[in-house]
Amino acid sequence: MTLEMLSNYGWACVLVLQGFFAWTGWSLKKRFVTREDFEADMKKLADVFSRDLGDIGMRIDHATDKVNLMESRFAGVPSQSEFHELSIAIERLSGRLGGIVQRVEADAENQKRVERVLDRVETYLLNAKGGMP
Repeated sequence: MTLEMLSNYGWACVLVLQGFFAWTGWSLKKRFVTREDFEADMKKLADVFSRDLGDIGMRIDHATDKVNLMESRFAGVPSQSEFHELSIAIERLSGRLGGIVQRVEADAENQKRVERVLDRVETYLLNAKGGMP
C-alpha cells in the first residue's frame, strides 16, 4: 500500500522536496552575503564613516579653538581670593569715605556758622551811623 501510494503520489513528494530545497537555497542566499556584496557595502560604509569622521574632526577642532580662546580670555581674570581681597579693600575705602563725608558736612556746617557771624558783623558795620569811633 505504501508503495502504491508512493507511485501514485510520488510526483507530489518530489515537488514538495524541490520546493523545500528552493526555499532553503533562497533563505541561505538571503541570510548569507556574497563576498562582492560585502566588499561593496564595506566600501560604502568606509566612505560614509570617513566623511563623518572628517566632519567630527572639524567640529572638534572648532570646539578646541573656542576653548583655547576662552582660556586665554579668562587667563587675566582675578581668582576668588583676589575678588575677596578687592571686596574687603572696597569696604575699607567705603568706611574711610564715610568718615571724610562726615568731616566735609561738619566743615560745611561750621562754614555756615562763620558766614552768619560775618553777615552780622557786616550788617552792623554798614548800619552803624558814625562809622568807627
